[in-house]
Amino acid sequence: MDFGISLDPLAVSQRHTLYDSDSEDEEDESQRPREPADSGGRRSSDFLTGRTLLVGVGSTASLFVRSFVCLGDAPSLSLPAEPVSTVARRKVSQFVDDRRGPPEVAAVEFYVAEGNGEWVASVQPALQRAEYSNRWTEKVFEQGKPSHVVVYVCLSLHDYFNPSPLDEDTLHVVRELRSSVWPHPLEGVALEPPNSVKGETAAVLTYCELQGIPCRVQILYASSSLTEAEKAMCFLPSLEHLAKSLPKSLSIRDEEEGELVCKKIQPKKRTDLATLYT
Repeated sequence: MDFGISLDPLAVSQRHTLYDSDSEDEEDESQRPREPADSGGRRSSDFLTGRTLLVGVGSTASLFVRSFVCLGDAPSLSLPAEPVSTVARRKVSQFVDDRRGPPEVAAVEFYVAEGNGEWVASVQPALQRAEYSNRWTEKVFEQGKPSHVVVYVCLSLHDYFNPSPLDEDTLHVVRELRSSVWPHPLEGVALEPPNSVKGETAAVLTYCELQGIPCRVQILYASSSLTEAEKAMCFLPSLEHLAKSLPKSLSIRDEEEGELVCKKIQPKKRTDLATLYT
């Protein structure tokens, strides 16, 4: 593997990390919605099979995919959120005061890109807890085996470890990872250890490595002084190169049009911060 980092493999079923007993396993599995299986024991859905999957992880990456890839107005396939078992909820609540309601594995929405239908995008605007990333990834790949997977994720510039201090005027750094079967050389700089990825990004990359699916991860470390639209624009060179390197046509917006869409749909800044705690 080119990325040289240690990630938890998905080959072991996630449920053994969440539940205390086999009876709780069986109860939770019986309540989990599943795709029907065909006579060979495989999932009947082949929605992703043979297609290239773009995954936007987090608000910035999701904004970028929605702005620069010509997607349909509505999802072509939606998978609902799933409640997390009470056992897993108790374990999490020991460390986190969750005031957003019962924890759940996030919903998954797939958008087919305009053109010949060979590209599919999935956006995950809100990062979820690492405990649920494996199940979220399982939900994604239950829909078939993509020909390629490309993940975009944006992290804080403060999270980037560099042996030498960055210049004061550095506002972003772009790094890449790929699975061992990705068919092209990296176009940019590989992620240096001890930097690593986690959550949905790590789960998707690990799954692809274990299943022999070509996967590339584009990691943007960005300063908080940049707007969401400015951060999203940093991904554009990678997408343009990707659209040329893979043997499938992808309809993307040019820089000017994409920037307009990006600024239009980016989250608006709160105007009540001055009185938030008064």
